[in-house]
Amino acid sequence: MKIIICLCSLLAVLFVNVCSSIAKVDITPRVTLREEYNDNLFLEESAKDFDYITKISPGILIQYSPGSSLDLNLDYSLNFRFYSRHNRFNDTNLKNTQNVNLRLKAKPLRYVFIDISDDYQRVPIDIRRKTALDNELRNMTDNNIFTISPYTILPLSSTLSTTIGYKYNNIWYDNKENIGSDGQTAFLTITNKFSSKLSGELKYDYYKYHPRDVIHSRYIEDYHKNSGSIGLIYLIGSRLTVNGQVGESYLTYETRGNTQYTFWNINADYNMKEGMSSGAGYSTTLNDSSISGTYKSSRIDMYFKTEKPVTISINPYYSHDDYLDSLREDRVAGISTDIAFLLTKKIDLLFNGLWEREKFSPGDQKVIKYSISGSLQYKLSTKITSSVGYRYNNSNSNIDSEDYKNNIVWVQAKAVF
Repeated sequence: MKIIICLCSLLAVLFVNVCSSIAKVDITPRVTLREEYNDNLFLEESAKDFDYITKISPGILIQYSPGSSLDLNLDYSLNFRFYSRHNRFNDTNLKNTQNVNLRLKAKPLRYVFIDISDDYQRVPIDIRRKTALDNELRNMTDNNIFTISPYTILPLSSTLSTTIGYKYNNIWYDNKENIGSDGQTAFLTITNKFSSKLSGELKYDYYKYHPRDVIHSRYIEDYHKNSGSIGLIYLIGSRLTVNGQVGESYLTYETRGNTQYTFWNINADYNMKEGMSSGAGYSTTLNDSSISGTYKSSRIDMYFKTEKPVTISINPYYSHDDYLDSLREDRVAGISTDIAFLLTKKIDLLFNGLWEREKFSPGDQKVIKYSISGSLQYKLSTKITSSVGYRYNNSNSNIDSEDYKNNIVWVQAKAVF
């Protein structure tokens, strides 16, 4: 998978170099230096182990969009980490330091499109285990998700169109415990615009799932999934948009009974006034876990956002994951908050909060987690920004060994060229 990452990045850069003589390419190099103190590196209950960490992160952002035929966005960075007391955890090579975010949308022919995306980042191994924001060692692994999808959109009339396409996705983990996978999807969508306020679609997907690097004691089987759905989008007035989708999925396995599943996706978005919006949504989906196989997921989300005079984002949510291959169930209720306030023309105050109540079975484990972070950012110039910040992580479980408290303090400087 790292070969794919490098090839994608190289092709994107070469493509930009070729096209730079024709149209303007935005290339923005940057580098970030961060000094951090972490008082509980491994998230232990009592035997805490601290460290001073130096982080150096060079990166580059490439943006190229000459017109409707191409849109390229590549953000690539390296995150070198040096531990003063635990040198064995130093990250100094590409395997452990890279972070990639690639988005490419091309239109090589009329009615023909190609979407490519690639994301390489560190993610939690399993939400049931100890994990904390800004803590990069405990229960974390590298993950890459690569997707390519060629498709065609054919207009059948002034209001009716059809989309036919194929999508391939590859999921990789740098951890033998997590299961990578290949997925292939063929899809057909028929869209009709009934009026300026109402549109609908009929959709059919055929998906083939193939897990890779499977540990023999946790064999997860291939399956084929056929899904059909109907959806509507309705604009009520000029501010409220409601959309809904309902469908059926049929999973076919090689050696066991088949599974049928009804899925929903309902959302409402309301623009209260300029720079302020709110909404709510409910969805049920069928997903593939890298730890415990396929699971049914139900989720409720609400949100509130404002941009002026203070940028605020609040997101209460609830999720319920029920696994098909085991008795595992995960229930999580939480709320996340982000606030950004401009104190002066050069000083920003940032606040981030996360609270979750988790319940896991079997085992009847109950956990309350919360994380609070605040920082001050000072713009030394148009290209250099410095900041100082603090984060507190806390986990309180009915299993005492899962408890922890974690304090992180940092100072940081970022230069954009």
